[in-house]
Amino acid sequence: MGLLDEYARWRAKLIGDVDQVLLTHVAPAVKRTMREQVYEKVYEAYEPRVYVRRFDDGGMGDIENYEASVDSGKMTLTVENLTKDAGYWRPPGAGDRLLTPVIESGSGYDYFSPGARPFNGETEEAVVESGTAERELAAGLRALGYDVQEL
Repeated sequence: MGLLDEYARWRAKLIGDVDQVLLTHVAPAVKRTMREQVYEKVYEAYEPRVYVRRFDDGGMGDIENYEASVDSGKMTLTVENLTKDAGYWRPPGAGDRLLTPVIESGSGYDYFSPGARPFNGETEEAVVESGTAERELAAGLRALGYDVQEL
């Protein structure tokens, strides 16, 4: 096997391992940060008068509603809050809809709008600026046997 073949094999393994670590180490940290952002940016923005919030019991703060995926081979992690409205704040006759677009944009409410309460961008910013994403990636790669040096 030539040097270029060896490099290609090593590179493919590294990319696959990074994809795996994004799901096993980075995604859980992003989900925890997203939950914090939901509580701070969404729940603390106002107190509802018409409905009862579900919080961690099927609501926006329930990590079970968060889904993580990796764009295979591209080392790109996506974490989405897939909480549905369960009948609240939707047009008559419409089925359940995802809450994130409504909350992020502030539009789509029938009775009133508390305004946009974005939390996705704030989540990304928080995990990058705090170093959480980098720390979790390094920890996961170390667990797989890589010698990752701190910068």
